[in-house]
Amino acid sequence: MNKVPFGARFKFDLSKYRSGQFAVDVAMDSLNKSVVNPIAVPLGRFTVKNGQMQRGTAHIEGDNFNLHGTVEVYYTDLHLTPLRSDSAKGGLKKNHLKSFFANTIFIKNANPQAGELRDPTVTVDRDHHENFVAYIWTAILTGLCKTIGVPVKLVVKDK
Repeated sequence: MNKVPFGARFKFDLSKYRSGQFAVDVAMDSLNKSVVNPIAVPLGRFTVKNGQMQRGTAHIEGDNFNLHGTVEVYYTDLHLTPLRSDSAKGGLKKNHLKSFFANTIFIKNANPQAGELRDPTVTVDRDHHENFVAYIWTAILTGLCKTIGVPVKLVVKDK
């Protein structure tokens, strides 16, 4: 969308082509709600009420069967609002009860917090029905959920 600097470096170990060994480093610059919400509302069914990401990085290594890595996301003042279908008007509306519990109990307001950076390790088994990019995205999404405090099972569905 040409809004945020983003880079990815893929390394494929051609001497181990049968096992599909690879590594990827992903980096993204600052991101705010005006960039996220046009995508998050229709696809993720949530909206970012407040929040600013300063930067995010991921280092992932894997093969044809599983991958592992770390995800680092630096952000402040995060507040998410889940959306639900509004059958009467045919659109989406805020789910205030879920928003209250999510932001009070689960979601961590900032990273780092109290000087300690949460950079979770991630391990993902490959679903051979998904493509390579979806495989990597699942790992990054899992790390992002662990970082902000959202239970991974609510976002990443087991096949």
